[in-house]
Amino acid sequence: MGLYVEESGQKNKTTIVFLHGEGTSSWMWRAQIDQLTNYHILVLDLPEHRGSMVEGAFSIANSAEKVAEIIRKKAHGGRAHVVGFSLGGQVAIQLLSIASELVESAVVSGVLVKSNLDNKIRLSLLELYVLFKHYNFLIRAKFRRYGIPEKYYEEFKKDSLLTTPKSLERILTENFNYRVPANASNIQSRLLLLVGEKEPDIMFMSNLDLYKAIPEAQGFVVSEMNHFWPLQEPALFTKSLRAWIENKDLPKELIKMPY
Repeated sequence: MGLYVEESGQKNKTTIVFLHGEGTSSWMWRAQIDQLTNYHILVLDLPEHRGSMVEGAFSIANSAEKVAEIIRKKAHGGRAHVVGFSLGGQVAIQLLSIASELVESAVVSGVLVKSNLDNKIRLSLLELYVLFKHYNFLIRAKFRRYGIPEKYYEEFKKDSLLTTPKSLERILTENFNYRVPANASNIQSRLLLLVGEKEPDIMFMSNLDLYKAIPEAQGFVVSEMNHFWPLQEPALFTKSLRAWIENKDLPKELIKMPY
């Protein structure tokens, strides 16, 4: 059957593929769909998320394979710019490691490739959390902690209710255990690595690891932003993405990482 895909702008020459983060689905990219009307857009739901709930167990590896298949079938010329946020960014990095010939360039934000104590504690508490995860107060608390704009609450809640305990365990385990691909030095696609200024230190260290490993990577800090900045400041995200794809100067809010 294949992953759920929302497609728009088929007549436009250049294809962009969007990959969402954990706890969300294709809805998180609505602002980009509205703002990038001169591009061919493919917005996907990853396995065990919203429109792709029946696409088998989630893993970053199989998700990357499925994204590659969609690019081969649907992207103009069999190549695309790939955009990934958080979990979707990990899938984008994995895609670069297995089929970089399909990727014109990539933009990822908030990609984790290191482990820390907080993540180990979160996994250890997962069994307790899933017993109560359908309670509205917990969904609302998670939503507020992420800092997602209120207008997205019903979509966020729907995704939370759809996710089964086993699915959540698989998704978070994959997310927390992902590392820089062993063949990262062979990736030749241009890669823009973004991290919000207010994100935890582990995200900055992850960006550094990816920057050191991937030859064509560039890293930038997004001033005053936290992890979910693509939803909080969609116009800035779109402006940054468009500038990267069109080889123009990046917005002043993006500050080059002092590697």
